[in-house]
Order: sequence, then structure tokens, then C-alpha cells
Amino acid sequence: MRYCYRIIGIVFLFNFTWLKAQPDNTYRNIAIAGIRITKKEVILRELDLGRDSVFIFNDSVKTLWIQRISDLGLFTHVEIKRDPGEILIEVKERKYTWFLPEITWADRNFHIWWKEKDPSRLIYGGTLFLNNLRGRNQSLGIQAIHGYNRSYSAQFSRPFPSYNKGYAYAVAAGYWSNHELWYKTRNDKLEFLRLESVPVQRNTWVSAMLRKRLSYYSFAEFSTDYGTYRYADSAVIKDETAVRQYMAGQQGNYVGLAFSYTIDHRKQRHYPVDGYYWKAGFSYARLNPAQRAPAIVQGFMKANYFKPVGGWVWTNAFQTSYNADMNALVQGALPYVFTRQLGYESRYVRGYESYVADGMGFVLGKTGLRRPLYQHSGKKIPGIAALKNYRTLPVSVWCTIFADAGRVIKPVMLPENTLNTRWLSGAGAGLDVIFWYTAMSRLELSRNHRGEWVFNMSFVNAF
Repeated sequence: MRYCYRIIGIVFLFNFTWLKAQPDNTYRNIAIAGIRITKKEVILRELDLGRDSVFIFNDSVKTLWIQRISDLGLFTHVEIKRDPGEILIEVKERKYTWFLPEITWADRNFHIWWKEKDPSRLIYGGTLFLNNLRGRNQSLGIQAIHGYNRSYSAQFSRPFPSYNKGYAYAVAAGYWSNHELWYKTRNDKLEFLRLESVPVQRNTWVSAMLRKRLSYYSFAEFSTDYGTYRYADSAVIKDETAVRQYMAGQQGNYVGLAFSYTIDHRKQRHYPVDGYYWKAGFSYARLNPAQRAPAIVQGFMKANYFKPVGGWVWTNAFQTSYNADMNALVQGALPYVFTRQLGYESRYVRGYESYVADGMGFVLGKTGLRRPLYQHSGKKIPGIAALKNYRTLPVSVWCTIFADAGRVIKPVMLPENTLNTRWLSGAGAGLDVIFWYTAMSRLELSRNHRGEWVFNMSFVNAF
């Protein structure tokens, strides 16, 4: 019996010691300051907590929570403090209803537009954002673009209901028209079919996307879209063969399906300095289903890797895709719009902004080093009361050096085009200027294998 009392005493002493230690890092209460619109549950679900959850809090948990709350995109500032008996989360909400003006160019990039500096080729307008609807991080965007090209669209999206599970979705619809068709490649450069009086092309479209969150770092996505297209009669008169080869006919419709799987372990997503990102999938597009026009299948993959090295960040990116016509798996069977590979959007070797390369697919690699020249997390700026949460302006300036290489897979063989039959390589340096963590301007000077120097400016992360 004496031994039983000893065992009971040891167990009691152990539990008393454990309970006494609990207040140092175990909490039940969370207070959130600074939210006027956002529901408290939106923040708690990113922390995997309910209103009455008991949890352990330490420095590593604090870092993780700040990352998850910041990734919501709802706040300009996030800070977490320990108060007696509770954890205090302080946030500054963004402006959720606002209009983003836009002025850009009808060309593929700034470098191309700057050669002519033609103001008539500018595109202007903007997007009305209604974010964080009902305080639940749902969003509605309405865009209206005028100028050389016109575009009208609306999109509604709902985020994941939890940090590690659930479904997110988005639906969208739109219309766009333009006065020129990028309809052929000659001497490794795009040629345009222009109609100044009427649009050369008119498109309408609707789309839907569903995502399944598998963990905090991964999700699967399924999307579908349907659209109609029509090219002006006067465009057909100018070059009937090229217009009809551009997209399987003068007019028609299409239906598309896509599936992808994404793993995102970047430590921060607006301008990564550590971690990796990987996405792969396939898409299917059927042109003019009633007429049994081409059915195109595309496989694609993209991978990014970021690693701190001393005071620098080593950046790497790899991207590839391949298109095939299911009806006739032969070189050159695809409509022209599906053969455009390098030189479009972010798929270009820096130094070759003036050129394009056509084929069935491509491989593209980018590597570089970036280093901060200036970082300020709390610069005060004047402003009106309605924008008080933006008066603290985080600013950072990074210098970059880089080298790119890429090549087209199964090029479209035309004697006047030579770049699609060889490896392209370029290198250079640049500056990245970042405001409020997410708004970035990029200035780059690069040189290609032909010895040409190219200056380009963009507002999109090249990685």
C-alpha cells in the first residue's frame, strides 16, 4: 500500500509541475485588434483555431501565424504580441473597395512599344475591386478597358474556408475586341493584320474554376471555359489563308478543360527569398465542336526555387509546355495561335523582347542573384483619413543579375525564321522596386547572343 501512495504522489507532483508550467506558453484567449470589416473567424481558420481552442504559443508559432495571416492579402500590417492571459493580434486592414487605373500598351512588352512611342496604341481603363465582401475574404472585380483594344469582364471568387482543407471557386465572364491580329511570324518577329475602322477580332467568354485544398502548401485545380470568336470580313479579304489558319476558321466557338496540381512552399509569395514552387498539369481545348475542328491537348510544368546565399538570394525558374493536335499528331498541324511559344507574356528569354519563336512547345530556364539595396518597413507618408492604413509605406529596392536560356520544341519550319531552331541565351542586370509588399516595378538591361542591348520595363514578376 505504501508503494501505491508513492506512485500517486509522483503522478500528482508531475501533473502539478506540468500545470504550473502551462501559463508560460499555453493560452486559450485570442484578441484581434484593427478589424472593422473582416470576420474574426477568417483569421482563426488560418491558425486552425476555434473561439475557445487551447493552444501552445512560442516564437516559431508566431512566425507561422504572421505568414498565414499576411498571405490572406487582407492587411497592410500584421503584428502579434503576448498580453497577460491572451495573445493579441494587431492588423491594419487594406482598402477593400477601390479602383485601380490601368494604362498599358497594345504590344507584347514595353520595349516593343517604346520603339514607335505611338500614343494611339495605348490601352487605358481600370478595374473596380470589391474585396473582402461580407468580411469573409470573398471578392468581385469589374474591369473596363478602352483605347486601342477594349475589354469588359467581371469575376467573383470565394477563398478556401480553412488553411488546410476545403474548396475555393471563381466564376467569370467577359468580352474583348482588338484592332489588330498577331497572325503570322516573319524574320522572327510578329506581323500584324490591322483594321483601323472596325475591330479585327471579337471574343466572348465564360469560365469557372474549382480548387481543392489538400494542405496549407498544396491544392488541386479544375477549370473550364467556353467562348466564341469572330474575325471581320475585311480581315479575311486582306489575307484569307492566314486568318482561317489562325484559329480554325473565320468564326466559331471553343470549349476548354484544365487540371493542375500545385505545391507552394515559398516563405513569402509576393517577392520570394526562400522556398520553392511547383505546378504541373494539362489542358484540353476543342475548337468548333460541331464541325469536328482540331482538339488541342497541352501538358505544362513550372518550377521556381529560391535560396539565401550570404547576403544574396539565388533564384531559379524552369518552365515547359507542349501542344499536340489529337486529330493529327504531325508537326505544323496546329492553328497558328497554338504554335506561339517564346516571346509572349512571361515566356521569353530576356534580351529577345523584340522576337518570337514558334513551335509545338518550349523549354525555358532562368537563374539569377538578387540583393537588397534599400529596405524600409515603416516610412511615413501623408494621406487622407480614408487611406490611413496606407500611410505606412514599406519600400524595398533590390539589384539583380540574371541569365536566361530557352528553346522551342519541334519548331514550325519557315526559311525566314531562324531563332526557333536554336538555343536562345541572354544575360543582364536590373532593379526591382517594391511598395506595400506587392506593387513592383522592374527595370532590366540585357544582352542577347546577337550582341543587341535591350532595355525593358515591366510590372510583373519575371519568375
